[in-house]
Amino acid sequence: MTDNELLLSISEIMDKKIEPLKKDMQSMKDELKEDIQTVRRDIENNIKPDIHKIKLDIENNIKSDIHKIKLDIENNIKSDIHKIKLDIENNIKPNIRILAENYLPSAKRYEMETNKIEALESDIGLMKKVITEHSEKLQKIS
Repeated sequence: MTDNELLLSISEIMDKKIEPLKKDMQSMKDELKEDIQTVRRDIENNIKPDIHKIKLDIENNIKSDIHKIKLDIENNIKSDIHKIKLDIENNIKPNIRILAENYLPSAKRYEMETNKIEALESDIGLMKKVITEHSEKLQKIS
């Protein structure tokens, strides 16, 4: 037998031995593909709806929390406004009324006194002139 024949014979033997391994590898590959497809189907059928449900639950919880916070803020604002109204009614309005009651008589009194002051200023001005004239006359006499 020649070298080429020997090599050809070895190659045929190897092909016979490798062929079952190739078939086994192919079958394992096919099984793996099926398993992967099964896992994908399971994920799509089971996990995706769960994720969607979880997302909706979270959104609903957030909306509920926001609504509660909104109500709390509204109630606090209403309470604060009520307190402010009471304070205005019980403290500020009476004080303003007292100020107004005291201001009007004082304002009338100041108005009357202003007229008196103007008259006094006029009288003092006249007295200065008379005193100045009298002082000049007294100096001429002396």
